[in-house]
Amino acid sequence: MAITHPPTDEIGAVTVEPAWVEAHLDDPDVRIIEVARDLVDYRVAHIPGAVGWHAGDVLHHADHRDVATREAIAEGLRRAGVGPATTVVLVGEDDALAAFAYWVL
Repeated sequence: MAITHPPTDEIGAVTVEPAWVEAHLDDPDVRIIEVARDLVDYRVAHIPGAVGWHAGDVLHHADHRDVATREAIAEGLRRAGVGPATTVVLVGEDDALAAFAYWVL
């Protein structure tokens, strides 16, 4: 799967407002991914339809301290239901996790 990014000179292309998320909860072309250090809070309550990603399982390399391989990240996206035309919204248990996930992608 090819991973593409929006133009970096258009900040609106990489951020969305909560109202936009709410308006797209049932949109099959939008996948909300909640990134967390552990998934306890995700299991208790999460954005409806969101997929939970354990940051260590998806974003970090399995064998050494580095980011995951391109293939591993693509597999994580596929398992999350992300396809070539899917708009991905990353939400973190804190802003740093969502930013890190965006940076890795």
